[in-house]
Amino acid sequence: RSLQRLVLQHEDQLALLRLDRGFVITMLTGDKAGEGAILPGLVAASQEWKLRKEKGEVKTSLRETLLILFLGALEKRLQTITASPEALAAATRLNWIARTADAVAWNKLEWSAERSEEIPVPELGTLTTAEVLKSLSEALALVGGSGGEASLLHRFHSTRPLASTMQGPTVTFLLEVSSRGSDADRLWALFQRLSKSSCFALVGSRLRQERIRRSPLAQSLS
Repeated sequence: RSLQRLVLQHEDQLALLRLDRGFVITMLTGDKAGEGAILPGLVAASQEWKLRKEKGEVKTSLRETLLILFLGALEKRLQTITASPEALAAATRLNWIARTADAVAWNKLEWSAERSEEIPVPELGTLTTAEVLKSLSEALALVGGSGGEASLLHRFHSTRPLASTMQGPTVTFLLEVSSRGSDADRLWALFQRLSKSSCFALVGSRLRQERIRRSPLAQSLS
């Protein structure tokens, strides 16, 4: 029992560290992910990276490769949808955006247990398309400009192996940034700003900050 308590105390301390550094990205699978779903692209990129690694051809880590692909895909989808009145109308019906006379603003969403869906939370504010694109561009520059021991990105991977056909409705990715330096602080701030934004639905995903929680394995011990 003493060892079990010690392990759980250690797990709780790690959870506090993840709260300061980590984010969770949930990606939809199958038809619910929509036409812009990024998960299949991440699976293919992961497989290609592993083949290139065997040949000694990789210059960036897998986590950096996948996150750059993820953020870049969202950037392209945003640029595409804002040029399509039909797509904007569809996003409005889904409560993803709140349109004003001079801008398109993306809502912040939270899960409603009562309605069994994500709903806009006005008090969390909104982000215009220009604000989202600026944040994505800066994040891409920070992730792409670091690497090796100086990498600002400590973790970006799924909680289960990626495969061409993923079982279940969602796949969870864990994202964790460095805790040292002004660039790391800025990267964390950018993800925090984008957290819960409906814009991630364009690539079949959701982003939120980590919570204080025990891992499933630790929960089995408590």
